Amino acid sequence: MRPVNALPLAAALLCFACDADKLTAPSTPTAVPIAISTPTSTLAPTPIPTPTPIPFQPVLTVSPDPTDGTESLQVTFDMCASTGITLKYEVESDFTRGVGLKGQVPCHVTFTYKTESRRPGMIVKLISTEMDYNYRMTVTDVGQTPPVSAIKEGTVHVFPRAIVER
Repeated sequence: MRPVNALPLAAALLCFACDADKLTAPSTPTAVPIAISTPTSTLAPTPIPTPTPIPFQPVLTVSPDPTDGTESLQVTFDMCASTGITLKYEVESDFTRGVGLKGQVPCHVTFTYKTESRRPGMIVKLISTEMDYNYRMTVTDVGQTPPVSAIKEGTVHVFPRAIVER
């Protein structure tokens, strides 16, 4: 089998309107130089920005301030203005008696404080006396290593009101 010169075949395939009999192959193949360039400098990689840490700044407010009033006194505990990475809130409305919310709670909580309830069958009686409730509110940034907390404690003083039954 004799070797086939591919140039006339390729030229014939590329030239549909050409006369295939007039195609001739060059007598000696010639090399075509190809220029290959390599970059002389490389681009510096784009730096990945380091996130700015969010500082822990607790803001713990109680209203009304002072927390004194007649029963059914509503007291709001607000920690929503606090900043940090991952915040967790706790409010104990009366930690000396073990009452309140613990664990993940909203940053804004309202409790209603009362004195002792009235007893049926009494005509006019002051059933209860003044009561004090010791509250504790805590905001913790669990995203910090180690976690950091801020605590605010205080007392809610509730006065009874006269109850009249008819």
